[in-house]
Order: sequence, then C-alpha cells, then structure tokens
Amino acid sequence: MIHERLVDQYGFTGDYQRVKIYLQQARPRVAAELGISPDQLAGLHRRFEVIPGAQAQVDWGDEGAILAHVGIPKVYSFHMVLSYSRDPFCCFTTSQDPAAFWGAHRLAFQHFGGVPGSIVYDRTKTVVRRHVAPGQAVAFAGHYDFAIDVLAAYRPTGKGRVERQITIVRDHVLAGRAFSSLEEIDAAFLPWVPQRRGLRHRTHGEIIGVRAIRDHEALRPIPAKPYVVADRYLRHVGKDCLVAYAGNLYSVPARRVRHRQLVEIRATAPSTTSSAN
Repeated sequence: MIHERLVDQYGFTGDYQRVKIYLQQARPRVAAELGISPDQLAGLHRRFEVIPGAQAQVDWGDEGAILAHVGIPKVYSFHMVLSYSRDPFCCFTTSQDPAAFWGAHRLAFQHFGGVPGSIVYDRTKTVVRRHVAPGQAVAFAGHYDFAIDVLAAYRPTGKGRVERQITIVRDHVLAGRAFSSLEEIDAAFLPWVPQRRGLRHRTHGEIIGVRAIRDHEALRPIPAKPYVVADRYLRHVGKDCLVAYAGNLYSVPARRVRHRQLVEIRATAPSTTSSAN
C-alpha cells in the first residue's frame, strides 16, 4: 500500500523491496518515538475516507445450506456498499460464476441509481487472474465507466466496510428466519434497507440515508443499454438434437445442426442460448 502511494502520488521509482526494507528498519525508531512496542505499531492503520460517489466495495458472503430443505445446496450473498455513506445493497444467488457476479453488479447499480467511480475487490478470480484483470472484467467496467481497484495481497482492512455489512445483513435479515426460495430472501432484504438508512453511523456520525443522498447524486449515470455477461461452454449435439447443460437438456434446430456438431452454450443469469460453431 505504501509503495503504491509513493509511486502514484510522488512518482517514486524504487522497487517494492526497497520500501519494505526501509520500513523494517524505521519501525523500531518510530515506535520508540511514540512510546509503544514495534508489535503495537504494526497493528495500526489510518482510516480512509472518500468523497460522495467515488467508491464502492464488493464482496461475497457464504450463507451455506439455508435453502437445502428445498433442494438448493448452497446460497451466496452478493454485497455492494457505497464507501462514503455505507449505503448497502445485497442480493442472493446459487453461484459465484461471472454471469451471477456481474449480473449482481447491474442490480446494485439499479438499486443505487447510478455507478460509483471505482469498485474495490479482493483478488477474486472473476476480477484478477495472475495479476491481470480478465477481458470480461475490463469490458464490463469499461461499459459502466468505473475503475477496478484490486486490493494488494495481505491487506485485510482494505474493504472493511463491505465485510462488516455481510455480518450486519446476517444478523438483521437472515437470523432466526426460514426461507423457501431466493426470491423470499431478496424480498426480506429490501424492507430492511430503510431501517438501515435511518440509523446514525458510528464512524461518520451522520444518518446513513442523509449521507446516501449525496452519494447517489454523485454517481455516474447507468448506460441505457446493459452489458450482458454470459458464461460460455462447448457441447456436442446428440442424435435427438439436444444438448446437455447444467443437468438439463436443450433443443437446437434440426435443420441448422448435425449429429456430433459442436455448439456454444451461452448462459446468462436468466436465460440460456446456443449457437453453432
């Protein structure tokens, strides 16, 4: 983090290792000046604040088997929090695949009425692979005009706002309740949002909903045409002109394909389509 700021803000040309060695040497001296031990100094960090509309944080929550009784083995919660106001969004899915991940972003943008200037992520494979953002992530961010901000490795406090929100939603929306579908869980979240917005946040000291108004007004507009994310799979056509995907069979036009022809399956969150290679 320190090396990144030195490079971005001051044009520092030295490498990361040089900064690391300097900090290791300087930490005992700084701790002595403050009258604390070096171990105590290592645990300190400065809280950061952002301007309205500038940033959101995203993370997944694993809600386990809360719908196992209706045949859904795993449920995940997707969370986006506006960093300035702590205004929350949450929806629930059965997958963490790209179609579900980016589809949840679209729902969050609609919920807030706009797009933040940047979004903070951990090093999830959907957003970064081998230190490079995959093409799908870059294309999605470009379409909605936000910057991808991937946390450096071993920065546990970099997205504390959204991590705290996961616990809050579990305690106030999920705890002590039984659900029979994803739709029921989503429906339980929405009535809770006004309650959350009516609270005074302990960190910034303002009513969340009042601060959220400034956040929402500063967001970027949502493009008129949505970016559709599809997971792509290759399948062979059977003799009966059917292809198998995710435990289901889908028909393809008999006049346009032949037996054993390879077709591409494109699965979005609400639909599945196929095209012949």
